[in-house]
Amino acid sequence: MNEALETLLLEKRFIFVADHKREEDEKKRAYFNSYLLVNFGVELENPEEISQDVLIQIDGLLHLNVPTSFYESPQDTKYFSCGELLLEQVVSYILGYGTGIKRVELFKKALPKKYVVGDEIKLRRYRVIFEEEADKVLHQTMDNFLAYKRPLSYEEKERFLILAQEGYLDKNKTIACKDNIFLLLPQFPDLASRLDKKDLVKFSLDSFGEHSTFDFDPTDEDDLEAKEIILAALPKIKDCPLSKRQAKLYNKMVKVMTGVKGKEDNSDSEYRQFHLILEKDGPIEAAEYLSKHGSLLERNLVFLLSRCDKDEIHVVMNMLTNKNFSVLLQIYQTINGDEKGKPRTFTYRSHGINRTYTETEEEAAYRKSTLSEETKHIVRNLLKSSILEHFKLATKLGKIYVSEEFKKIAIPLTTDATNKGVDVLPSGSRIKFTGNYIRTFCHWDGPRDIDASLGCLQEDEEEGSSDDVRVLSWRTYFYNPIRGAALCSGDDTSTHGTEYQDLDINGLLELGYRYVVAGINGYGSDFSKGTIIQGLQVKTEINTNPWDPKNIEFQMNIKAEARGYVGFAVDLKGREIVIVNSICASKRLFDRQQLKLCRRYLSNSYLDISLYDVLSCSGELVKDPEDADIVFDREYSSQDKKVIRPFDIDSLIAIVNRE
Repeated sequence: MNEALETLLLEKRFIFVADHKREEDEKKRAYFNSYLLVNFGVELENPEEISQDVLIQIDGLLHLNVPTSFYESPQDTKYFSCGELLLEQVVSYILGYGTGIKRVELFKKALPKKYVVGDEIKLRRYRVIFEEEADKVLHQTMDNFLAYKRPLSYEEKERFLILAQEGYLDKNKTIACKDNIFLLLPQFPDLASRLDKKDLVKFSLDSFGEHSTFDFDPTDEDDLEAKEIILAALPKIKDCPLSKRQAKLYNKMVKVMTGVKGKEDNSDSEYRQFHLILEKDGPIEAAEYLSKHGSLLERNLVFLLSRCDKDEIHVVMNMLTNKNFSVLLQIYQTINGDEKGKPRTFTYRSHGINRTYTETEEEAAYRKSTLSEETKHIVRNLLKSSILEHFKLATKLGKIYVSEEFKKIAIPLTTDATNKGVDVLPSGSRIKFTGNYIRTFCHWDGPRDIDASLGCLQEDEEEGSSDDVRVLSWRTYFYNPIRGAALCSGDDTSTHGTEYQDLDINGLLELGYRYVVAGINGYGSDFSKGTIIQGLQVKTEINTNPWDPKNIEFQMNIKAEARGYVGFAVDLKGREIVIVNSICASKRLFDRQQLKLCRRYLSNSYLDISLYDVLSCSGELVKDPEDADIVFDREYSSQDKKVIRPFDIDSLIAIVNRE
């Protein structure tokens, strides 16, 4: 089987092996199972199917042999002065740059070596599966991808195409997101008949830029492929109304690609008709018109509501029942940030990277689509009712058991940077932890000199400007007053390295900090090649081995043509880890824009509607998983029941997107 598909199965806690690889020696089976448990905290549901191949796959996922970083254990730095620490780091940095740093001990110290293991082990259950079951899982995964109503992320695209190439695509099934059809066109050109002219304009903008002249580099493989897709799709796509801008871009695209002048105009534009109706008849009639054209009503909701009185608001909102809930949820989550006279910050994705745009003061002053606080309150209540009503009326799932953990799991709507790794949850999800110590880490193999940093935010911090964050890295350690409560492992510039930080939760709270944001920066390389992982370990005590796969809470595998990434934040007061999982456009970590991207997930209102709320409307809730048809739980295992775990994102999206 393709290695990428084996990894996909592993992340769903399935280990694929060929039948002939089963270990027949009973003593070896016992040893192999013990090895998995002791080194990785992994327990097999069917231990009789153990083989050496199982060990190799688990080691590839959890990385047992990871090098230590500049200091073997960050707690050792407590016994050095800031001056001694800085001098040792600089000397070692100069002598070892580019080859992997080895500590040069200028100041000898007698350091304690206390290693505590046992009660911080995180047990995970996996099941060995064979070809028939693996095929079912992979077919279901492909069907889940087809059900996505959003574009696939960088790594989802990779898996989507591999599944298609390996024969898991049923071309007769609906592909919910047209962006994902373009990925398949080189292999399945007939799928272009499902697209229209607006889709091709959008694809051309994504390929050649927002202000495209449709110039392409004949030596650039991506540009050539995009041109071939456009030329092949042009005779197959459907006609549709175009806006003035879309018509202009379509005509330009046709002229550049074929040499023939395009003849499109905006005479049938839905937006043109909408504004004419709004001006002539008012917001109710305009809303009725938009409600007949896909999700246009949802996408122009704030614009319309800002022109309605209180009675009209209720009429317009009633038109939304059972419409595109994903757009409604995005409005629900962001509507509080719309304050009159204050610049808004918009988040959007371009080429797989999260970007932001903040209005100028002039734009904010002249903005007309502003809702009052009273209107926001009414709209949020009505939106929540509409969203939950959508799931009450959708196809029922039968008897379902949903664990309490799903109350802290976010609905997976955003295009997360990655869902590859170990137990990666949807962005905005929260993981409760106990204890006082955690360790954030980054490990890489291939790229050179990845830097790990922490951004510490104050308790009462709201606006998120760059001056509000205290950045902790080895470079700031010398003068940073956080040093007693958060420690860095040092700077590793090698191509096979590790950096990590240890956090004393109580110590940071005493200094007035509320959140810690963990990010990495590609100083010597971007994230497009090699293996890069970021994650977190919950530690009973800091004085433990610097790397131990048995107590990894989660880890993300990062892949993108970018140099900035924020994996998660820690709510110090609430003792919760908040998943961010965002590739960032900025080259400098923890600037104003990046913090605004994080802040939406730190808001207490982000989980007002959780997966638990959605699933509770989706079937008959039962208290015992044994009585359920579908079990939503992290650790429950059964070969007879369908089990969906909180990190099984493609399955969750398919459940959420059902009609």
